[in-house]
Amino acid sequence: MSTTVTASDEIAPVRLTRPHAEFMQIWEEGYVSNHISFENMQTPGLLIAEGGPLLHPDGSLDRVRIRAFVQGAVASTESFRLRLQRSFLGLTPPAWVPDDDFDLDRHLVFSDTAVDPATADLRRLSGAEDPVFSLRHPLWRIRITALTDGRVAVGMMFHHAMTDGLSGMRLFSTVTQA
Repeated sequence: MSTTVTASDEIAPVRLTRPHAEFMQIWEEGYVSNHISFENMQTPGLLIAEGGPLLHPDGSLDRVRIRAFVQGAVASTESFRLRLQRSFLGLTPPAWVPDDDFDLDRHLVFSDTAVDPATADLRRLSGAEDPVFSLRHPLWRIRITALTDGRVAVGMMFHHAMTDGLSGMRLFSTVTQA
């Protein structure tokens, strides 16, 4: 008895994927080691953008367009979707792992009222007065606020454990590309 094997009979190779996990650098562990350092390492940034492409004709924020843009930036930058996972018994540094419960609405905040830029509190516009980040989710937030002069304030808050100066500039650049 002869057996003929055809291409359709071949078994496709099984591609094993390992869960993504990248340990934090030892020196970065201090940024999340206690509540005080964790809070103090939340780093705000603020830029003021021309409002034209971000606003409806009536001056209100075009939330759908802004959300789609931020969604694209998040999709193109893996670190936006990673959260910290502490190790069992604390025997190793925390690791960066994918957030399986990622929800963009948790990270993108829209202000409901336009603010006068001449009297605005810059810390509030940057998101520095928002709640402390949760370790259960990625350590960043973007706050969008319409300004009364037709511009838009884009506040970005990143935890220093997630970015240093150079990677923060890259993330900032990704978010602000037209």
